[in-house]
Amino acid sequence: DVGCPVVHFDFTVAAEAGSYHELAKVLRDWSPTYFNTLAQGFWMVTTYDAVRDMFERQDLFSSTSFVATDPDPAFRMLPTQVDAPDHLKYRRILNPWFSAATIKRREHEIRAIARRLVEEIVETGGCDVVSRFCMRLPTEVYLLFVGQPTQDADLMVPWVEAFFDGYTGAPDTVEPMQAALESLHEYYRQILADRAANMRDPSTDFFSNLLTAKFDDRLLDADELQDICFELTTASLDTTRAHMGYLLWHLAQHDDDRQRLNEDMSLVPKAVEESLRYHAIVFGDGRKAIKDEEFYGCNLKQGDMMFGVIASANRDPSRFADPDKFIIDRPGAATHLGFATGPHKCLGLHLARRDLQIGLEEWHRLIPDYELDTREPLLERGSQLSLMSLPLRWRPR
Repeated sequence: DVGCPVVHFDFTVAAEAGSYHELAKVLRDWSPTYFNTLAQGFWMVTTYDAVRDMFERQDLFSSTSFVATDPDPAFRMLPTQVDAPDHLKYRRILNPWFSAATIKRREHEIRAIARRLVEEIVETGGCDVVSRFCMRLPTEVYLLFVGQPTQDADLMVPWVEAFFDGYTGAPDTVEPMQAALESLHEYYRQILADRAANMRDPSTDFFSNLLTAKFDDRLLDADELQDICFELTTASLDTTRAHMGYLLWHLAQHDDDRQRLNEDMSLVPKAVEESLRYHAIVFGDGRKAIKDEEFYGCNLKQGDMMFGVIASANRDPSRFADPDKFIIDRPGAATHLGFATGPHKCLGLHLARRDLQIGLEEWHRLIPDYELDTREPLLERGSQLSLMSLPLRWRPR
């Protein structure tokens, strides 16, 4: 007897765009807690306070697994899948590369990439914006930050796509996912080997810095280096791609919001923050219980998985007024949980925000008016939500 509604639903399958946020609303309106019998079975919480506390309760929850359907994952991401005190030691190595000051110093480079990508498609009058812009921008910016050629995006994009297709667990996606993982690992093996043989200035070169960084009094080993590179790739590219797609999808369908941005570009940061709240691209995040305890009515046993439904928490009416309405200049939107909170709050949040802000500014500079170029329903990937395509059209410059 779990003392709450028992459900069985798979949140990893593709669905019509917007379906998962509708599901999140149904879940939240029906009950604050659930037990989902999918996979090995796991608890779910849907309110803002419960999801926030799941992120912040280090004494109750471990981050060694964050996938509710996989308590003992075969892969490891560093520093995400490490608990205190080691988590902070890894974060200290990486923090300077993704700090607000670092991002500000390199804004002109981010803008140059965004401007070039928009200029390459503006005369076409329309395209699939996911593949031509949303995916390319964060990938090229990431490569810039780690000192690799931006042309490597041609390799990186399909690898990341294959990983997140397999991340949903569909049987026909597992083998391509494994192949993509091996390709990613080999890519970084070659880079790290090159840097080891031809060390650059660690203060300006990311991989040279990793090779000389100290964890306590030792260098990082080969597995740690790979796990850090794997996390930075998968965590930074797909998430920003997804947010940009949902934001442009919204603006393509809401002329008033699009016109407000065109008339006052100072609203861009607020529009991005509201989109981060409204379009929670991680449907939910998982944590593993490290002891027996009741948590918001869930009778947790050690080893149980907890699933915090971020898409529900970010539209919780007890936290946000009119939560299912996109309010472009909403006060307090930045308290959303899209970047999580607590010690594992997203390492790349400053970069993600500026990618989105600069990308939207450069898009609207050359393509201020645009609309959907299809009457067919758009599809979104499950689990880590993302539009699978976004065909837009506009009048060429």
